[in-house]
Amino acid sequence: MATFDLDECFIDEPTLRRLASVAGHLFRGRAAALPGRRPRRSPTASGNDFLGYRDYRAGDDLRALDWRASARAWHPQVKQFGSECSTRWFICLDRSASMRLPESGKWALASHLTAAFAYVLLHAGNRVGLIVFSGGIDTLCASGSGREQYTRLLDAVRRCRPREEGGGSNLAACIPALRADASVLVISDLLTEDGMRPALDLLLRRGHEVQVVQTLSAEECTLHRTGPTLIRDVENGVSLPVDASESGRAAAQTSLNRFRGSSDAYCRRRGIPFSSCETSRTWDRWLIDHIRKLEASND
Repeated sequence: MATFDLDECFIDEPTLRRLASVAGHLFRGRAAALPGRRPRRSPTASGNDFLGYRDYRAGDDLRALDWRASARAWHPQVKQFGSECSTRWFICLDRSASMRLPESGKWALASHLTAAFAYVLLHAGNRVGLIVFSGGIDTLCASGSGREQYTRLLDAVRRCRPREEGGGSNLAACIPALRADASVLVISDLLTEDGMRPALDLLLRRGHEVQVVQTLSAEECTLHRTGPTLIRDVENGVSLPVDASESGRAAAQTSLNRFRGSSDAYCRRRGIPFSSCETSRTWDRWLIDHIRKLEASND
């Protein structure tokens, strides 16, 4: 199983920059590059507002090059203005108790993906905010742009840990904090009775562009015991009898696969880009997979 070191992953900026360069065209100045949808423009970013720098790309106006910034970064940097990139994003990260079980890799994977998506979105010139939630909003970082905003978001993610127990997973609690022009990326295991679908439906009805990244453990259905036993739901405290035999684990895995399939089917019907990620692979591989899905949706 993959292991995750938060600091090692988060400071690997060359990897993040490489991924951002590949994915930037999918997130630059538009909500999700989804066919048939027009992103809202942020009213705070006019064409003359300087929002930061990005890597030079073939075809860019050479007059936009900033030589001092390029010298500091050791590669060509281009100034970005509001007319290029004015989409506002919020990443909604679930820190409910189920995100720490059955092992810590699930939370590490979700944290890494949160940091990586924040970097990619900011690198593309977007304004990015963060909401960490469980039963309600636990951490709120207002949207911003540039390197300083990435540092703020990264610090917020590093300080967060999943709840020990209780609290639930209430995505709907995030909605009042979202601006009407915000696109939303949800990162969660989605392990609620309703799969968070009512909240996702509400986001869509309010006009938000939505993407969903589900994070699960490769050991989601593993119990380190055998025979009949009781397990307790860490979010609602209810104890349930389960069969920890091989056949019982196989049945649980079948049920989990069915749940993932239904989540995927729901998102397809709603036009929501969806990825289901497990700790058996590293965060960068899952990010690349999600990027490829976005590219395929535009073909």
